[in-house]
Amino acid sequence: MTVAISVSLLSGRTVSLEAELDLSIKELKQRVQTVLAIGKGRLFDVSGNVLDDALTIEK
Repeated sequence: MTVAISVSLLSGRTVSLEAELDLSIKELKQRVQTVLAIGKGRLFDVSGNVLDDALTIEK
């Protein structure tokens, strides 16, 4: 199953991606870094918790 994901930077830049639920957070971060041409960073959920690279989007 594919889901739409929006990622926003603190600078206000935003990207929307489609991804499979079994995609890891690490792979999602790599996609975002490529699309936005940025370095390494951390992803947070809507509650402000840091997402674990080893987890999948589904979890």
